[in-house]
Amino acid sequence: MLAMYPQVPLLASIGLGIALISYDGKVCWGFNADPKLVPDLDAFVAAVRTSQARALAAARVEIPTETVEPPRKAPRTRAAGNGEPARRS
Repeated sequence: MLAMYPQVPLLASIGLGIALISYDGKVCWGFNADPKLVPDLDAFVAAVRTSQARALAAARVEIPTETVEPPRKAPRTRAAGNGEPARRS
């Protein structure tokens, strides 16, 4: 196993779930969003990555050059509150 990504369940009225887990010296992020409430999840994830890189640089921590990307799934729509994940990144 190279990485582990947490899956955040979305309940009724929750538009965005974010979880972190550390594994094998890495911090892995899991994002899940209702596309009706958070239509730009990819842009949000990119902003989080940029912020994380800035924080690591400010702390003078070497930014890893190797990243393990989780498999990407096509966005899905869901009825509000049915408990199905909308999409993750």
